[in-house]
Amino acid sequence: MADSETPPRTLPPEFELQPGFHGSPDEGLCALEAVAWLAGEPHSDEPACVCPTMVSLMRCTNDHMSHFQRQRLIPFLPRLVDTRDEALARPRAEELAWRAVTVAAPVPLRARGFLEEAGRLPRLPRHDLAQAKADFADVMASVNGAAWAEAEANGARFWGQNVKVRPATWTSVEVMKLGLDVLEALAEKDGRVEDLAVPAARLIGAVGRFDDKAWSVALECLDALLALDAEADPVVVSLDDFRPGAIRAA
Repeated sequence: MADSETPPRTLPPEFELQPGFHGSPDEGLCALEAVAWLAGEPHSDEPACVCPTMVSLMRCTNDHMSHFQRQRLIPFLPRLVDTRDEALARPRAEELAWRAVTVAAPVPLRARGFLEEAGRLPRLPRHDLAQAKADFADVMASVNGAAWAEAEANGARFWGQNVKVRPATWTSVEVMKLGLDVLEALAEKDGRVEDLAVPAARLIGAVGRFDDKAWSVALECLDALLALDAEADPVVVSLDDFRPGAIRAA
């Protein structure tokens, strides 16, 4: 964290986030690099002060959002400073995982017309992970079967990148596979936080790439993860000495 005697920093109105890693602020800043700067840390996209669960989510959203959607992350940046807390990392990862499976995954399913299957996912029993995995597997089998039928109807002889199916079908298959990975990681109570947070973030990323408007799910997840630390003190920041080269339109 920056020294308490340093003037508070605020992001100027014209500041815009950029995708990917940058060698210096002159090249632009992604969300995590901006948080590192606000926290007074060395230039990095792995700020030490940020919860690893949120690092996974922010990296996924920042790099895959459209430029317009990416700017919606800016209000969250000051809130991410000083969120690293060993006691909260796992609960946050579990919350992210559960929201990925029950809130994000149904989005492409509904768009494809898998209405019954999409309706089952929010009802997965969080208190009974074994049953949740069984119910999810049933939904996955239904989605995969319908996807293969659609592919065959379009002349496919094998499932691959060139299969002629609708984007919602392809994304539904992808998020179901990722969702199963998430549920399996949830069962590993002694596993690393990153092993749970990363596949959950990837699932949300797949949904966001399918429908740019679906990034609202990621922002709702981020807000919920931050709310788990209700006792945190608000962070006041400014960007008075921010390099002009990083404050530019895309």
